[in-house]
Amino acid sequence: MRKIIGIICFLSSLCSCSPIIDELSEDSEADLTSKLSWIGETDKFTVSDKEGLRLDDKAKTAGSAFLATPSVRVRGTRWEFRVHLLFQPSINNYARFYLASSADNLSGALNGYFVQIGGKEDNVSLYRQTGDKLQLLATGRALMTGNSSPDVRLKVECDDNGYWTFWTRLKQEPEYIKEQQVWDTGFTTSVCAGVRCFYTASRCNGFVFSHIRITDGVETTTEPRPEEPTEPEEPESPDGPQSATLLFNEVMYHNATNGAEYVELYNASKEAVSLLGWKLEKLTLNGVPIMIGGSIALTNDTLNPSSVAPQSYICFTQSTSVAVLQAKHQVPRTNLVGLKRFLSLNDKGGVLILRSKGGKVMDRCYFGDDAHTNPSKQRVGVSLEKRAPRLASDKESNWVSSAHATGGTPGMPNAVFEN
Repeated sequence: MRKIIGIICFLSSLCSCSPIIDELSEDSEADLTSKLSWIGETDKFTVSDKEGLRLDDKAKTAGSAFLATPSVRVRGTRWEFRVHLLFQPSINNYARFYLASSADNLSGALNGYFVQIGGKEDNVSLYRQTGDKLQLLATGRALMTGNSSPDVRLKVECDDNGYWTFWTRLKQEPEYIKEQQVWDTGFTTSVCAGVRCFYTASRCNGFVFSHIRITDGVETTTEPRPEEPTEPEEPESPDGPQSATLLFNEVMYHNATNGAEYVELYNASKEAVSLLGWKLEKLTLNGVPIMIGGSIALTNDTLNPSSVAPQSYICFTQSTSVAVLQAKHQVPRTNLVGLKRFLSLNDKGGVLILRSKGGKVMDRCYFGDDAHTNPSKQRVGVSLEKRAPRLASDKESNWVSSAHATGGTPGMPNAVFEN
């Protein structure tokens, strides 16, 4: 028998909490999720014995939402939960389960640990959060690639020596599969655990969490380490590529009749970047790879430039559309590149991926009508622009409707504004 740690937290005083101890057998399937005391954005979730927690944002707008439940344990603790996503996760639709947090507001700065389900790599990953900084600690297999409705059980343990281990199990798998173990002793205290969902308007009710259990009694088989925890060799933030050189900066996906589609990149480095071997890929709105016609080389014409100058823009379009962009948007030819084979962007939206010569994903971005910031603005013939070239491309809040009179600024600095 193991003790299940649950806590009722009085809404009138978030810091006044008292524990509930329940007995549960090792193999029990009982779901006590709805019995825990949940605080936060309760108007955006439903809590029931049947489903557990389900996102239900009745505003039906893109954003994020969280719920938290008091939990003070970190060392010697096991977290178990089930996540069922009613769609294939993507860079704009993913979930986080906070194992430990120093604050009950999971949308703000905090110190703690969380597991991310979905995101850039369609996998499950363990992160440490320090204030607003996110540090990748361990990654799992890409078990959600091509899965339109992933149903995953997760188990995470932190032993008394600060070793974190996590396992995953898809619904069709007979047992848990160990993903990775990592040592990190950054934080040893907590005030709550919880969930946070990041979603577009079309996914505002597609996240379900159940069978949440936080237990003690984790066996410690590791040896203590006296040295300070080392940082992973390649720290990475789930909110966007931090070391990428070329980044998405502007997308025209639903052009006017006198315009054309285009994709603009920005070289954020201080050195020229070679385009040889780089590819642009297109995914569906749900993040599903397009097998036919979904990838193009950015140097498929010997007359086109083979590199991008430092801290400058380059805009790709169909070779027959270069003159159209010049006339429509009143921009010089300098940074416009016409490709004989260019991606056809879906008017309803989709996802773009930028790969370097070695096939590494350097950047991703979502495009679609719900990313526009001005609902009253006619979206046909209006591009999506980033607020600043260096901002994360895979975060929808970093994109706005172009404020330029022509509807876009291909090959030029953005003309963005805040509504």
